[in-house]
Amino acid sequence: MDTKYCLVLSTCPMGEPAESLARFLVEEHLAACVNILPGLTSVYPWEGKIETGSEALLFIKTERGLYQKLETELRERHRFPSLL
Repeated sequence: MDTKYCLVLSTCPMGEPAESLARFLVEEHLAACVNILPGLTSVYPWEGKIETGSEALLFIKTERGLYQKLETELRERHRFPSLL
């Protein structure tokens, strides 16, 4: 078997947004499986301030050949949270 796999980590809001994003990635065949680990505290810069928020960590299992498309989708959904 020559297919190479990778594990992609990403954060997003807990609850429905995390489940919705995970379902989307699996339905679109961008991920074979997504594990959601809730209860993560993130500290990050946002609009000139340091923010702290509760998020979920997504463990996204995919093929290396799908990584670029997966990354594009994740970036798009982080830019437009209404897509989560």
